[in-house]
Amino acid sequence: MTAEVDGAQLSAPAGWTVEMEDGNPIVGAPKDADGYSPGWGILDANMTLAADTDELAVSALKILKGSKPDAKRLSDVEYAGVTFYHLRSEDNVNSYDEYGAVIGDSEASVAWTFINDFASREQMDELINQVMPTFKFEG
Repeated sequence: MTAEVDGAQLSAPAGWTVEMEDGNPIVGAPKDADGYSPGWGILDANMTLAADTDELAVSALKILKGSKPDAKRLSDVEYAGVTFYHLRSEDNVNSYDEYGAVIGDSEASVAWTFINDFASREQMDELINQVMPTFKFEG
């Protein structure tokens, strides 16, 4: 199953879901025995004026801190040959991870939200790493 928007693509493994909401694909992690998914990622892509991934990260962190003051930038990561910035915010209920990159004159991002009661940090990272390496951009 493939999630795609404006040239950006992610492949969802078996057991995952892909649904469109407000023009963006939402990739849902597999549900547990009780029918609950621990989290989801929202894929977005668009044209950008940012010169590079660092500039995009600074802008994204500033915006994120408006609603999540504890947000911080972690080390950049590489998926499928593309370097992504990595932002993270955690509270008592949810954990939020955002990955973004500038590719040519476009930007792509994946915003992951997980419910802390349904997944540990290790499980969240494992779930993210099932999907992010499948990233492709054909803009």
